Amino acid sequence: MNLTVATDRPDLLVLAFEGRLDIKGASMIDIQLAARVNAAKRGTVFDFSKVDFMASMGMQLLVASHRSLSVAGKRLVLLSPQPDVETALRLSRLDTIIAIIHDAKEAERLAAG
Repeated sequence: MNLTVATDRPDLLVLAFEGRLDIKGASMIDIQLAARVNAAKRGTVFDFSKVDFMASMGMQLLVASHRSLSVAGKRLVLLSPQPDVETALRLSRLDTIIAIIHDAKEAERLAAG
């Protein structure tokens, strides 16, 4: 799992994920992700267009990131998850707390508020 900063503005952080968010992938980025999200305290977009698998550990990272941003009054938005990942997110009902958007400009607008 790779995690990179795609956009870093005062009002918006966009993080791009690539790989599998399974136990191994999640453990590779959990500390880095938490540090970035906790430090950001601004609208955040997770670009999931290159995440090809997500397990419960990945979902836990999403929930933790959502909670951290919510406490600061900020929003987390998921951008363009692949079909299997989106299905898993919807089946787990995470889409009820974290918006899933397929247009980059709309995702950024929604996150930046």
